Amino acid sequence: MSVEEFLTKEAREDLISIHINEFSTETFRETQEDFLRAECSGQTVVPVYINSGGGDLNVLFAMIDLIKSSKLPVATVALGEAMSCGADLLAAGTKGYRYASPFSAIMVHEGLSGYVGTPSSVQTHAKYDLQQFSAAFDLLDAHCGQVSGYWIRILKEAGNPDYFMTAEEAQSHGLCDFVRLPRFEPEIIIKTKIV
Repeated sequence: MSVEEFLTKEAREDLISIHINEFSTETFRETQEDFLRAECSGQTVVPVYINSGGGDLNVLFAMIDLIKSSKLPVATVALGEAMSCGADLLAAGTKGYRYASPFSAIMVHEGLSGYVGTPSSVQTHAKYDLQQFSAAFDLLDAHCGQVSGYWIRILKEAGNPDYFMTAEEAQSHGLCDFVRLPRFEPEIIIKTKIV
C-alpha cells in the first residue's frame, strides 16, 4: 500500500459524519459534540445523514442553530426517511449541499401537540405550540426559498394531512438541491521536497 493510499484510508476512517435518527436531548448532545469534532478535524464539510420520523421541535431548532453557526458547509442527506423535523433539518443544510437519496421518503406536517393538564395550562401550552409551529414553518419557507406561508398553503390545499413526497417532489419544493446519494471522500495532497 502506498503512502497516499494509507493516508486516504486513514482520513476516510477519521471522517466525522453525523447520523440523526431521532430528535431528542441525548441525540442533540451527541450531535453538538460531533459538530465540534468535525470543525476541528481539518475536513471541509460536515455530512449529516437523516433517517428519522421526527421528534422534538425544540431539538430541531437547536440543531438548525448548530448548522447555521458552523464554520464549515453542512451537507444534509435524507437517507431512508426525513419526516417532520427530519424534513426541516434536510432543508436547513447549506444551500448547494442538500441531498435526498432517490428512494428516500420526505414528509412535512403541522406537528403534534398533546399536553394534558388544567384548562388554563392546556390553553397556555396550545398558544406556545402554535408559536413554535409558526416559527418552524417560517424557517422551512425560508430554507426552501419560498414565500412566507408557502408550506401552510400547501398543507391546507392538501387538507392538512401528513404531506408525503418523493425525493424529486421534495426537490421541486426546495427541500433539497440534489436527488442522489453523495460520497464524501478525503482528498490527500502529499508534497515532497529534497533534503
